[in-house]
This record gives sequence, C-alpha cells and structure tokens, in this order.
Amino acid sequence: MIEGSKVIVLPFPGQGHLTPMSQFCKRLASKGLKSTLVLVPDKPSPPYKTEHDDSITVFPIPNGFQEGDDPLQDLDDYMDRVQSSIKNRLPELIQDMKLSGNPPRVLVYDSSMPWLLDVAHDNGLRGAAFFTQPWPVSVIYYHVHKGSFSVPSTRHGHSTLASFPPFPMLSANDLPSFLCESSSYPNMLRIVVEQLSNIDRVDILLCNTFDNLEEQLLKWVRSLWPVLNIGPMVPSMYLDKRLSEDKSYGFSLFTAKSVECIEWLNSKKPNSVVYVSFGSFVILKEDQMMELAKGLKQSGCFFLWVVRDTEKDKIPKHYVEEMGEKGLIVSWSPQLEVLAHESVGCFLTHCG
Repeated sequence: MIEGSKVIVLPFPGQGHLTPMSQFCKRLASKGLKSTLVLVPDKPSPPYKTEHDDSITVFPIPNGFQEGDDPLQDLDDYMDRVQSSIKNRLPELIQDMKLSGNPPRVLVYDSSMPWLLDVAHDNGLRGAAFFTQPWPVSVIYYHVHKGSFSVPSTRHGHSTLASFPPFPMLSANDLPSFLCESSSYPNMLRIVVEQLSNIDRVDILLCNTFDNLEEQLLKWVRSLWPVLNIGPMVPSMYLDKRLSEDKSYGFSLFTAKSVECIEWLNSKKPNSVVYVSFGSFVILKEDQMMELAKGLKQSGCFFLWVVRDTEKDKIPKHYVEEMGEKGLIVSWSPQLEVLAHESVGCFLTHCG
C-alpha cells in the first residue's frame, strides 16, 4: 500500500491545514515523488479519493472520538486525543514502511504540532515544519514565545510596543487579535505560540508563501533558520497552469454542496455576493451568530454563508425562510470555485 513513499505528510486536522498540505503532496507527485498523507479525521472511514492514487497514499488515524461526538467542544481534550493517537500509530506506520523496503526519509508536519519533530527524530527521519500562515504572523508569535513583549497587549489608547526585528514600531492594533484579547481563545493562543517552541531544532521550514511577497522579512528569517518558501499552495490551473489536470484540491473533510452553491451564484450579478465562512475549526457563540445573521440581513446584500451542521442550531429561528433568495446557507462549500466566481465581491472569514 505504501510502497515507494519517501515522504510522510501530516497536517493539523482542520480543512485550512489539510488543503495546502495535500496540495503539497500533489506537487511532489508532479515531480515523480511518492508521499503518504496521514489524516486524523472525525469520521471513522472517510471516502478520501485522489487523482494521484499511484503517488499519494492516504493513511487515516482515528482521533479517539466516536461518530456523532463534537470534538471541538473541548479543544484541550481534542488536542490531547489527537496527539495520543498520532504518537501511538505513526511510529507503527514508519516501521511498516521500513520493513517494506521503502523507508521514509522525512516527516513534513504541520507547525502547529511541534511535538512531531521529536517523533520524526526518534524514528530516524528528518523533520520539516510546514507553516500554513505567512512569515509576518509566525515571526510575531516567535517574539511572543521569546518574551519580547507580554500578552495581552491592550487595544485601547495609543499604546505602542518595543520594536523587534525585523518590524518597525508596532501598536497593539497591528497585532493578531489573539495577543490583544488572549482570554477569548486562550487554548488557541497557546497552540499558535508553541509552534515556535523548537524552531531552532527543525531540519527545514516550509512556508506557504513566496519570496516576492515578503522579501525584506525573509532576509531576517533566513539568517536564523533554513527556510524554503513553496507557496502559494493552490491548484495549478488557478495559478501557473503548468499542470492541466490540477484543477481542485482533491481532499476535503466535509461534503461540499458544490452544485447548489455554483447554481445559486450563477444567478447573481458580478460582485454582488458576500461569502461568509469561518472554516472547519472556529466555533462562534450563539450571540455572535445572532449578530452576524442580523448584520447580513441589514446589509441588503446577497450572501452565501457556510455553517457547519454542528453549528446550525445557533441560526435564528425562521431566518432561512425570512431571507429567501437573498441568502444561501450551506454546511460546506467548494471554496476555491466560490472565491473564483465573478458574483462574489466580499469574503468574510476569520483570517486564521
């Protein structure tokens, strides 16, 4: 099953992390390199398919939850179970690959799971941390980890922070919201900061960005660590068009309402639709959902709103009927196609 794989790729179990890392596997396949993509899905037996069946092997590891559970209700418990499952099963996978005569050489792991570096080294593999976010965000988190300034940093007044390389003087409003309101998502703050905890020991850092986007910052980053920018990780037909068959990401943790979404968008004028999606991980409180629903209604704009099945009970009663053709609410969407559609004029998201 895994014959010939030299690279193991392990994304954080969220769609926004799976998407670029699965695309990375497809890029490897286009170069003739086989990979094993390790997933930690919520569903026991997801129907993962890829057009690169000979080059990409999908290896699911159960996350420790039963079908029907909502694992995101307790982030600490979720992360503990994911870590335990991976630590138990990944070494077995590596050993199986070695016994098959095709030992893997490197583990490409999501930077938000830094403990995987030790798993790689303990099993004789090199560790490559894959950063899904661009370098400015990672560098700020790095300075938080190093103690260059304390959190939370106030948003009020005109407070400024001591400048730290390679940025100019920053105010609190320039920082990610995690740092200004650390009590809102304390567990998430810990995760994003700890991803830099062992960065000095990583064999190579891969980042979903490109040199021209952040040239000055890269000079400083590369003076500290071995960095390779490999982005943007989007299908070739949306970018350079070198790979004619690369038209979609090919992997999804959810079933998208593709036909319904595109047909609805086709009926709308250019730049007339607000697309709203907070991804596979963010959980909004009921009052936040109420406020968002009210805002969309009062805007008078057409909107396509992605609300996961586990969150739909927070939508105001009779809201769908009230909005009629003005809005379409779906459990998941083909985001690449949606964002490329001419009717979409605004994208409302959590921005990581």
